[in-house]
Amino acid sequence: MADEKTSTSKFIPKLFTLEELDQADQNMEGFCIACGASREDCEPDARYYHCGACGKNLVFGAEEILLRGHVKP
Repeated sequence: MADEKTSTSKFIPKLFTLEELDQADQNMEGFCIACGASREDCEPDARYYHCGACGKNLVFGAEEILLRGHVKP
């Protein structure tokens, strides 16, 4: 049985490739770092926009995602 103190609900942000971020930047899209869904009409420096897929306010613009380090190695 797992220890209750082991956190399985810890938020681990989604990671994106540089190619995905470049494409999103060109198309004015952002990504939800909770579920990975994309969102249109999103400025490159957008922060905490609403995600229509999961309902969280965790959509960020491509440049903001890059600055936050949510990039796949």
